[in-house]
Amino acid sequence: MTCPEVHLLRAFAEPEGVEGLVPDPASFARHVERCERCAKVMALAREEERALRGLAPAPPAGAARALQRTLARLEKQRPAPRAPRLLVSILVSIAAAAALLVLVPRAPAPPEEHAPGAPAPPAPPPPMPPARAPELPKPAPVVEPAPPAPPEMPPPPAEEEPPPAPVPPEPPPVVTEAPPAPPAPESHARALAFLRAGPLTVNGKPLARNEALPEGVSLVAAGACAEVETVGSATIVLAPRSTVRLAASEKGEPELTLVSGKLLATSHGAPYAIATRDGRATPRGTTFTVILEKQGTRVATLDGEVQLVPAGPVERVASIRAGFEARAARGKVELPEPCSPEKLLDWLPREKRPKLPAARALVADFAYDGVSGRFAHLSGGQLLPGGYARAAGAASGFSNVQLTGPRLLELGPELWVEAIVKLDRAGSIELMVWDDEVKENFSWGESVEAGRWVSVAAPLKAFKDKGKLGRRVAAGDATHELNVCAPAGELLVERVRVFK
Repeated sequence: MTCPEVHLLRAFAEPEGVEGLVPDPASFARHVERCERCAKVMALAREEERALRGLAPAPPAGAARALQRTLARLEKQRPAPRAPRLLVSILVSIAAAAALLVLVPRAPAPPEEHAPGAPAPPAPPPPMPPARAPELPKPAPVVEPAPPAPPEMPPPPAEEEPPPAPVPPEPPPVVTEAPPAPPAPESHARALAFLRAGPLTVNGKPLARNEALPEGVSLVAAGACAEVETVGSATIVLAPRSTVRLAASEKGEPELTLVSGKLLATSHGAPYAIATRDGRATPRGTTFTVILEKQGTRVATLDGEVQLVPAGPVERVASIRAGFEARAARGKVELPEPCSPEKLLDWLPREKRPKLPAARALVADFAYDGVSGRFAHLSGGQLLPGGYARAAGAASGFSNVQLTGPRLLELGPELWVEAIVKLDRAGSIELMVWDDEVKENFSWGESVEAGRWVSVAAPLKAFKDKGKLGRRVAAGDATHELNVCAPAGELLVERVRVFK
C-alpha cells in the first residue's frame, strides 16, 4: 500500500478519522501505525491542531473605547425623530459598524474631535498585534514516484508468534498409602421394598399400591394376602393378619422380620434375609416358606436351598433343601426332615402357589444307636462319647469315617446322600460311594465352615467317577461302602442319611 495523501493523514488526525473517505479504514490505520513517514506527518498534524485549538479569540485593543465614542457622536448628530423605518435603518447601520469594529482587529480608531484651542488629547497607544500561533515545522514534501506505475510498498513482515515455552515434565507421582475412608453414614434414601398388591397398613393407615415401605415399623396384612417386593431380591407374600418389620442389614441388604404369621418368599437374585425371634433364614436362589409358631420358627424349602441359623451362639446350621423343613427354637436348630408342602401353603390361594417339589422319603439313617451303644455300620473311625464318630487319620493328614456292610444300600441317580459333620478348621468334605457293579468310587465335595455342625448333601447323579472315565451311578446298582472324608483337620461325623 502506498502512503496516502497528506490531507487524508490530516483528516485521520481529527477525532472523526477517515471514515467514509477511504474504502478500508482498518487497513489505512494499520499502514499509518507501521509507516514511519506517515507517523511523522500525523504527529505534526496533531501538534498543529492542538496549538490552533489553544488560541482564544480576543477583541482588538481600544475597540471598546472606539465603540463608545462612535455611539456618542451619532447621538449628537441624530436628527429629529422620523418614521420608524428610518430608525430601524440607523440601528442596522450601527450594528454593522460595531461588527466591523469588532471583527477588524487592526482598524485604527478615528481622530477624536475636540474644541478649538483645547489641548489635543494624547494619542492612544498603538494596538497590540494579535497573538500568532507558533509556527510548526512543515512536513517534508512527499515525492511521488514518476509514472508509469508507482511501486507498491511491500507488505509489512508478518509478526511471528514466539514459540510456546516448553512445558516442564510433571514430577512422578508420590505413591502414598491413603488413609482408610471413614465409614459412610447410614442412609435410608433408597427404598428397600414396595407394596405391590393387597392390603398393608402402618398404624392402621393403609399404604397405596407401589408405595415404598417404611423401615422399623410394624406392617400388617389386614384381612387378606399382601404382596411385597424387596428391590432386586425377592417377592414376598404375607398371609392374612401377618405382621412384619423392614430394615437394612449390616451390609445394606433388605431384611424382613416376621413378627407374627407366615409368608412365602421367592428369590430373584440379590441377597436378602428373613428373620424371626428364633433365627435367620438366608436363601440361596430359592422359594421357601417361613411360619412363626409358639414352639419356634419352621422353615420349609420348595426349590433350591435355605440356610437356617439359630439365634444366639451358633453350634449347628441347617441346610434345608427342596422338600425338607427344619425348626429353630431356643437357640438350636433341628435336623431337616421331609415336609408336606401342600399343608404348608393351605393359606395361599391355589393360583398363587408355586410348583411344589416331589415328596421326600428317608431310605437309611446311619447314626449312633443309644440302645445298642453302637454307631450303625461304622468300620473306619472312632466312636466318641456323645455318639459321634471321629475320622481315622492317615500320615498325610487325610482322614475318613467309613461305613460298610453287605449290600449296604441300593443305589440310583435320584438318591440323596447327606452327612452331618464338623471340622476343626475351614476346609472341604468329600462324600464317596463305592459302586459294586462298576467297581469304582464316585464322589462329591463341598466346602464347610469350621467349628459348627453342618450338613452336606447331594444327589448321586452329581457324584463324579473317581476313575475319570465319565461313568455314572445307575439305578439298581448296589454298594457295600460309604465314606466321609476330609483332606485335613479333625473330622467328626454325627450321622449319614440317604433320601429318595
